[in-house]
Amino acid sequence: MHYFCLSLSTIARLMEKKEKLQLKPVILDGSGFCSGVKAAIRKAEALLDKGDVVYCVGEIVHNEAEIRRLEARGMRTVSADDIARLEDQHILFRAHGEPSSTYRLAEARRHRLTDATCHIVLRLQAAIQQAWKEGEKICIFGKAGHPEVIALQDRCGNEAILLTRPEDADLIPEGTGISLFSQTTRSRDEFLQLAENLKKRGIAVKIHDTVCRQVVKREKDLAVFARRVDVMLLISGRDSSNGKLLFEVCRSNNPRSRHIASEVEIEPAWFGSGETVGIAGATSTPECLLRQVKDHLESL
Repeated sequence: MHYFCLSLSTIARLMEKKEKLQLKPVILDGSGFCSGVKAAIRKAEALLDKGDVVYCVGEIVHNEAEIRRLEARGMRTVSADDIARLEDQHILFRAHGEPSSTYRLAEARRHRLTDATCHIVLRLQAAIQQAWKEGEKICIFGKAGHPEVIALQDRCGNEAILLTRPEDADLIPEGTGISLFSQTTRSRDEFLQLAENLKKRGIAVKIHDTVCRQVVKREKDLAVFARRVDVMLLISGRDSSNGKLLFEVCRSNNPRSRHIASEVEIEPAWFGSGETVGIAGATSTPECLLRQVKDHLESL
């Protein structure tokens, strides 16, 4: 019989040694900022490159890390009420859009305005305004209190009926004729289900399919992607409507899905050795954050 004598320090090192998980993290192609958010950030950075302080009305993007990065460079996140107390400053309107009252306020205080409203949102605003002027009854499928929806309501005199779920079709009286629009970042499947529910109630519906096609494509790609991986991570800010929507897509296609804001929330217990981990972000998630999550997984 052979005996081996190990020092206490050697035994301690062996006990502390942990097996590397050897995870295989994969980022979904096309994840990260949408074109509207990218354009808004480029406009903000162009002003910041000149050394100017930029006052952004509302969060430029629903992502805490990106806001901190831009604020470190001189951007300030303010409300419409705040810009009423300022004068002759660089003001940025984010991609979501603003009601007409904020434009009037910026003009009255002689601010230098950079309007970064997404071109898709601008088209939607114009379509709602035109339909309202033609006497149509406007219904908007959207999230109550969302900045995009607030601006859309403004374009029709705040007379639009807001529907938040497909089941809200019951809120419209039978026999009513409506013009139905959607917030750009809502689920297209839910929007179409709402339209179908309205038709079943005998309501004449003029359907304006205004869900952003980038959102639609990401939703479809993510459903397939989530089914192909062992564990799915959706990275987004807690306040991101699109993040919440996409996480539901993940969860319905992969029960081992997690919604996190950054890599610091990751727990090794979620994974088994050698597993493939899918990584995807919302339209408000910077690509650098997705890479940080990937690097962190590889280091576990």
